[in-house]
Amino acid sequence: MAPGIAFVLADELEPTGYYARLNDTSIMFVAYPGAVVRIDRSEPASAEVARAVGRLFLVEASHMRFEEMFELDHPEMHPDTDAERDAG
Repeated sequence: MAPGIAFVLADELEPTGYYARLNDTSIMFVAYPGAVVRIDRSEPASAEVARAVGRLFLVEASHMRFEEMFELDHPEMHPDTDAERDAG
């Protein structure tokens, strides 16, 4: 996966509230306006960094469940995953 595509996306995003992501099974690139964060599935701290950057752009926390996005696209749209997360 080319991180260059993520930088192209970052240049096209609205100034707040949005991001784009590109991922495979182990690496995710999260593009924010003018910034790209790399998340490594095996490094939980990298997802925390991506969320911290997202907060700067006013992205809702419920839309930054990056760890789950390796398995499920848009986990916030699946109520069953919310219950499982809250119970665990």
